[in-house]
Amino acid sequence: DDFAPTVDLGPSEVVQLKSLRGRVCSLESAARPGHWVRYRADALCVDGAEVSDEFAYDASFVLEMGLRGHSCSLRSVGRPLEYVRQQDSRLCLSQYDGSDALRGDATFELRVATELPFDAAEGGQFVCLMSLKKPGQYVCVDKDERLAIDKFCPLRRASFQFRLSLPGLAVGRRIKE
Repeated sequence: DDFAPTVDLGPSEVVQLKSLRGRVCSLESAARPGHWVRYRADALCVDGAEVSDEFAYDASFVLEMGLRGHSCSLRSVGRPLEYVRQQDSRLCLSQYDGSDALRGDATFELRVATELPFDAAEGGQFVCLMSLKKPGQYVCVDKDERLAIDKFCPLRRASFQFRLSLPGLAVGRRIKE
């Protein structure tokens, strides 16, 4: 029983972040091609692409050095003082306050996704995001299309995988006023 929570069934290879830090990216769901991670209402979810500045900003993030000093954190382009964080097993945006809790909740390790569910020839690297606060648990698309943190399940592999699109959808758009 003590061993089970520490077993990591997710991919083992860590993405090399040196060339990615500071770049604007967007994340397309492998489980729902054409659906992008975005901020909506009070949570992060996946939605079908829209041709609007609002959608592009809500679906774009800056890959930064992790707020814990290693790995990575995702800062919102549309809300530049807010970071993606886990809260009650869900993902949301939260304004940076310098607290240890936020820094832990907002630090993830990018892992190279394996056994891709659709053609990877479209470009971009496929990744999984492992929580550093809860090792062995990964960001996934839940049944309600919201993002959650859960133990990696090989039978639902696609729900844990995202295409890292560089540049992000907001690149080249006018800055919001």
